[in-house]
Amino acid sequence: MAYLIFLEESNMEYKGFAVLDKANNERKLKVYVPELLPYVSGEIKGTDIKCAVATVNDKQEATNFETTTSNYIECDYQDDSDNGNMYPPDVRKGELVTVYTSSGDENHYYWKAAARTAGSRRTETKRIGISATLENNTDLNNSNSYYIELDSRRDNKGITISTSQANGEPFGYKFRIDTINGSVTIADNTGNCFVINSQTPSVSLQTASGSGISINAADINSECKGNMTAHVYGNMQLIVDGNLSITTKGNVTLDTKGTNDFNSKGATNVTSSAKVAIKAPSVEISG
Repeated sequence: MAYLIFLEESNMEYKGFAVLDKANNERKLKVYVPELLPYVSGEIKGTDIKCAVATVNDKQEATNFETTTSNYIECDYQDDSDNGNMYPPDVRKGELVTVYTSSGDENHYYWKAAARTAGSRRTETKRIGISATLENNTDLNNSNSYYIELDSRRDNKGITISTSQANGEPFGYKFRIDTINGSVTIADNTGNCFVINSQTPSVSLQTASGSGISINAADINSECKGNMTAHVYGNMQLIVDGNLSITTKGNVTLDTKGTNDFNSKGATNVTSSAKVAIKAPSVEISG
């Protein structure tokens, strides 16, 4: 009996060092790979050198041209590990990285982070995300993924947690800590939101219909677009050190099961554009 054995060609993998800090929003990295560039020595730095080359053919005809050599290999970011990273790590100059090639494309180099070089990282952006769509071979973005992003580097420093509606979810949610402007926001895609602003300072809650409450420093403002009901099962006391003003465009009804006391240390004025009626078994007025 004969057996057919297929040997799969494995990827070639090397250890290298970043010759420059990875730029913001960049997936390419210039890497010095000692195994592939054994003739390079000295300080790690990205260098392009133009060289004049002269050749002579069989007819003794000379040809002169210029070529450029480099002490680095430009690699595209591709991480085949299952860590959920959506962005390339912000590696810095001198940091150890892994460089590899894919089977059948040995001239195209890829890089991914290796074990961190102690103390090399500074500010960076890291996003961990999972797909929210059933479609295959889809690049993940803000709208088709659930992700957590930590950013201490770019113009939008902070922490973001976001969901998606790519798989039929009725609503989307986002939690954002903005460390530049000093705010925290929790919101959905319909317009409901809760905001803490540390600079003002203020705390506000608003619904998609426009109703909400805002605490701005020492002031509190509330707005109700519909009906408001407060049910107090115990006692309720309202103390106002200043003036109290109540304006209503409709009727006012006060219905109590006990005694009503109205004490005024100043003048009391009652003004009515219509009839004033008092109905009681007896009425007592003393001065």
